[in-house]
Amino acid sequence: MKVADEPQLSGVSALLARVLRVPPRPAPPVGSPGSLRVFRAAPSWVRYRMVGWLIAHGFTLLLLGGISIAIAGSALFGHEQLPGWGAALLLVFATLPLLLWLSLAALGWLTIRIDRELRWYMVTDRSLRIREGIWFVREMTMTFANIQNVSVSQGPLQRTFGVADLVVQTAGGGGGAAEGTQGAAMHIGHFRGIANASEVRDFVIARMRAASGAGLGDEDAPASSDGQQTATSDADVLSALREVAAEAAALRDLAWSDVA
Repeated sequence: MKVADEPQLSGVSALLARVLRVPPRPAPPVGSPGSLRVFRAAPSWVRYRMVGWLIAHGFTLLLLGGISIAIAGSALFGHEQLPGWGAALLLVFATLPLLLWLSLAALGWLTIRIDRELRWYMVTDRSLRIREGIWFVREMTMTFANIQNVSVSQGPLQRTFGVADLVVQTAGGGGGAAEGTQGAAMHIGHFRGIANASEVRDFVIARMRAASGAGLGDEDAPASSDGQQTATSDADVLSALREVAAEAAALRDLAWSDVA
């Protein structure tokens, strides 16, 4: 399973990241030294999101294209009623809507690319951390003791580009209950756009099982002065039982002597 590299931003991407003051890398979540694994969205996720962006803004493209065609048609076919400079000016105006759309498309592609580079999925042997967003940075940390479900979500377009989302759900406090969760506020994290979602899912589940088998709750057990947890030996238990039996026998003899 491939571990992610550091993000490589340059040129306009690096400048925009500095202007937005996006932290380059989050601090790792709690875990044992050497247990950290970092996963990243796949490069094909940028193309997947860009196609989605184009689909979502298709109406805008048609509208701006229609405006450009209408203006260009007036300049080309209505030039008899216009002076030469007027027709030329209309042709210039005809290109403005298309230039606007191309600028928006370039900004959308740049934003999606930077979002992919600055998106982090960190997993240790005890917890995981998700960092996403460039305009509004969101960071979520989940401990394996609280995770309730790990699943993979993949739509038709995602299958085309070979990416999927890993969905992690954990029940916890902090806020009212979400609808349909029967009183438990569900926190949901997404490893969006990863190419090896099934492998990462199995990896997270294995870490969950290892954390559960390690007995993380034992940290609250009483400890002796040297830092080791105290335990009652079988000999101490047997000695205490003998003392209780002796006291019970003495009380019985005392009761019989009073009757006599």
